[in-house]
Amino acid sequence: MINSNRIQNCKVDFPAIQGLGLSETLSKVRIKNIYQSWHGESINEVRAQHNSNPFTLRIGIPTEDERLKNDSIYFVLQYLSFNPVTKDIEKRQIIPLRNMEKIYIGQSLDENLYKDYRLFVDGSIVVDDIYLKKYESIKTQPLGRIITNLIETVDKLKVEVMQLKRKQNQHHIYK
Repeated sequence: MINSNRIQNCKVDFPAIQGLGLSETLSKVRIKNIYQSWHGESINEVRAQHNSNPFTLRIGIPTEDERLKNDSIYFVLQYLSFNPVTKDIEKRQIIPLRNMEKIYIGQSLDENLYKDYRLFVDGSIVVDDIYLKKYESIKTQPLGRIITNLIETVDKLKVEVMQLKRKQNQHHIYK
């Protein structure tokens, strides 16, 4: 048995990435495996050279996801795909995950400013609609509908205010 006074923290600095023994833990993919005409370019150089999909990757669209979900031979959980809009290689997950802890999207230190949150997004969000279950009065109404109703009522009130200003200017107090 090892005596506990012999166990100490590491005293030699080493890069954390080189400290990992297996290359599989870093999710490395060789460029020449997905880009056959590779001659030593980086991903940024390959992206700058081509307008369309230069890689031997599928373009990740919802119909492709459905085809892979319905595959009767392979149980595909995720696949690498090419996004033609951003020209990036993306990891598409076909089977949705249930995250039980906090989720961080983006890189920021601003999460220290907020106490009670489960999702922190550092950037813009594009969503179909948002439901706020905390408030009983608007629990069943989507936030998008509430905002459009508020915009419509503000526009109506602007028109009414303009009409009242016109009426006030037309009528004179003194005769």
